[in-house]
This record gives sequence, structure tokens and C-alpha cells, in this order.
Amino acid sequence: MKTIAISLFLGFNLPASAQETTNKQIFNDTSVYFIHQPDSLSPVLLSSQELALIEEIFLKVVKEFNERQQRLADSLYKKKKQRDRYAQRIDVSHYFFALTPSIVGGSQKTVFISGDCKDLFSTGSGRGIGGNWKQGFIDGNLVNDGGSCFIYLVINLSLKTHGWLGMNGEG
Repeated sequence: MKTIAISLFLGFNLPASAQETTNKQIFNDTSVYFIHQPDSLSPVLLSSQELALIEEIFLKVVKEFNERQQRLADSLYKKKKQRDRYAQRIDVSHYFFALTPSIVGGSQKTVFISGDCKDLFSTGSGRGIGGNWKQGFIDGNLVNDGGSCFIYLVINLSLKTHGWLGMNGEG
């Protein structure tokens, strides 16, 4: 009986970041993402099913990234306080996203996801760019620093595969 109780306790006490990541619906809320069309003459449309697939793959990749980062911190630091401090995690609720769909090789639909920290756009106390975050969005792939404020990932919707989740280094 004790084993069952302990298993249930451990199963329902996932880290907050894992709970947040699995319960999000980020690409249903247009206040946190927009679809960037570099070629307005030939836009690449995304259906609601494709948005759901993008979200599913993206959240899975973020969860795996967070788990890897925690394992790394656990292996490098003996004290729990240090492990939690140095584990670099992604909380998707702290980002605005740009989705840039494209057709590659004439037939494969891909989407480039770029995430910018919401803090970059906050107003007040002299912080942030302010204004309309969609107009001031920064493609983190083109910036050399910024740390975890810039994340990006490419998803191939046709093959249901993804590339490496990128995060910028510290400036």
C-alpha cells in the first residue's frame, strides 16, 4: 500500500515546468503568437490541424530540453540548491512566438518557430522595447546573445520531424 501511495505522490508531483509545458495551448491564443509571411504574394497557410501538430511537437521538444537540462545540472552540482539554480529551463508562458511557414524542396511544409521573452516588450520602469510586440519582434536566430530570451526550432510538418531546439548564449 505504501508503494502505491508513494507512486501516486511522485506521479502527481511533477516539477512545475513539466506541468506547465504539458497543459499549454499556445498556438490557439493569437495574443502570444503570429504567423509571419515573408512572401506576401505567395503565403504559406497553416490549418488548425497543423497548428495543433506544431504545438504538440514543440511542447514535446521543450519538455525533453528541460529534462536534459535538469539531468545535466544534477550531474554537475551536488547540492540541490545549486542544481535548481543552474538548470536552464524553458517556460513557454514567458515567450511570444513568430511562426514562419515555408515550402522546402517544392513539397515539404516546414515552420520556423522563434520565441522572444515577453520581458523584452514590457513597458514601465525603463525596461523593454514597448509598443506592439509583433512589430518589434526580434528573430533570435539572427542575434548572437540574449541567452534564454531567444529560442527557435524548425519543424517539418510533412515528415512530422524537428530540428534542434536552439537557445542563444549569454552576451
